[in-house]
Amino acid sequence: MIKSYFNVISTSAWLSALAIVALTGCQGPQIAAPPTVGCEGMATIYDAAAALAAQREQLIPLQATAQCRMEWRDADGKTQRERFDAQVRFMPPENLFFRGHRFGEIRFGTNAEQFWLRIKPELDTYWYGSRRQAQECSHVLMMNPANLTEALGMVQVDAQWELFHRDGWDLLTERANGMPVRRVYVDACDYRVRRIEYYDRFGQVTSATELADYITLPRQRLAVPRTIRLVTLYQ
Repeated sequence: MIKSYFNVISTSAWLSALAIVALTGCQGPQIAAPPTVGCEGMATIYDAAAALAAQREQLIPLQATAQCRMEWRDADGKTQRERFDAQVRFMPPENLFFRGHRFGEIRFGTNAEQFWLRIKPELDTYWYGSRRQAQECSHVLMMNPANLTEALGMVQVDAQWELFHRDGWDLLTERANGMPVRRVYVDACDYRVRRIEYYDRFGQVTSATELADYITLPRQRLAVPRTIRLVTLYQ
C-alpha cells in the first residue's frame, strides 16, 4: 500500500503561482489529461533525444520567486498542509539553490556532484551527500536533487532510452538491467515534458514531477512551466 507524501513547489521565473494539489490515497500515481490526439510524435529515439537536447540548449540562468504548498500525512494519518514563500536560483545545467521561509528556514542546494538540505530551527535537520546517494535514498529524502533539477522539463535523453507512442504521448523510458529507472511523458504536439516518473529497483514509482502552464520567458524562446508539482510516494 502506498501512503502519500507530497513536496509541492510551484514556481516560474519572475512570476508566482500556486499549485493545486489533490491528495492521493493508495492508488497509483496519475498522469495529466491526454494531449491532443492526432500528433504522431517522433519517429525514433534519436529524434526525441535531439528535440529535448535543443530545448536544454536554450536554458539560461534563472531566478524565480515562488509560492509553495506542502501537503503530507503525519504518523496518525492526518493530512497536514503548509504554505510558504521561497526563492529559487538555477544555473544550468545542474546548479540549483532553493530557500523557503518555513520551519524557520529551508535551504536546499545541489550541483553536479553533491546536494545539501538544511531545515532549522524547528526540525533541526541536515542532509548532505553525493547526487548518487540522493538517488539511491530518494524514498527518505524530502527533496531529491534529480527531481528538482529536472523540474523545468529539461531531461537528458540518449539513444539507449526506449521510445513508445500512446494516445498523443511520446513515452521515453530509461532502463537498467531490464527495469525502468525513469519515464518521461512528452506531449507529442508541442514536445514539452508533462511528467517525469522515478522508479525503485523493483520497478515501482517512488516519485514524480508534474509540469503544467508553460509560458515563454521574456527576451527568449524558451518555455518553462509555471506550475511544478513534486510528489514523493512512500511504501
